[in-house]
Amino acid sequence: MREALNLAIDRDGLIGTIFHENAQKAMQVVPPSVFGFNPDIPVWTYDPEKAKSLLAAAKTDGVPVDKEIVIYGRIGIYPNSSESLEAIQAMLADAGFNARLEMLETSPWLKRLLKPWDKERQPSILQTQIDNTEGDAVFTLPNRFTSDGNQSTIADAKLDKLIADAAKATGDERKKLFQEAFRYIAVDAVNIAPLFHMVTIARVAENVNYSLDVQAGNEIKLKSVSYR
Repeated sequence: MREALNLAIDRDGLIGTIFHENAQKAMQVVPPSVFGFNPDIPVWTYDPEKAKSLLAAAKTDGVPVDKEIVIYGRIGIYPNSSESLEAIQAMLADAGFNARLEMLETSPWLKRLLKPWDKERQPSILQTQIDNTEGDAVFTLPNRFTSDGNQSTIADAKLDKLIADAAKATGDERKKLFQEAFRYIAVDAVNIAPLFHMVTIARVAENVNYSLDVQAGNEIKLKSVSYR
């Protein structure tokens, strides 16, 4: 079902409409500027017919594909956050998912992001974003993708070991193991539905020298700004 969900999302259709025309489709939760990024993970294609076929096969196997899935979004998490999820909800419905959207303020959204969670919670998708833009993968993976991570929705011994081994390694071996972990998350476990690496837009005065970088959405370093 997670593969079908990803195939049901028309990412190209969101670019230039709801998201900026320069938005880059993502295949993992960190951008290329992060140490450990894996450039070889394929971006999901839009294939609603295959999504429908996968759901039909799952239903034949006894999977309750008609069960409601709640999409939890956070109001204002990024521009057009509500509109993007409304579009995705419609795409999922077209593919045969029973998806309902619920937009939340920050406090109730955090209760769904952080453990402990309600043991009786229903199937859900949580809208989020990650601000590790030019650091090391260790700042992202343990907390979000290990069994003990307080934001992790996956408990997988193989992935736990991959991330732990990567965190202890150095140099090329560290990079290789982190890349394996990102691939395992996206391709083998299909634990995420990645959308985009967001693009920051800024208006710069004519007498100022400044070029946007990957951190611009979080901070502007004064050393990167000067007068002409």
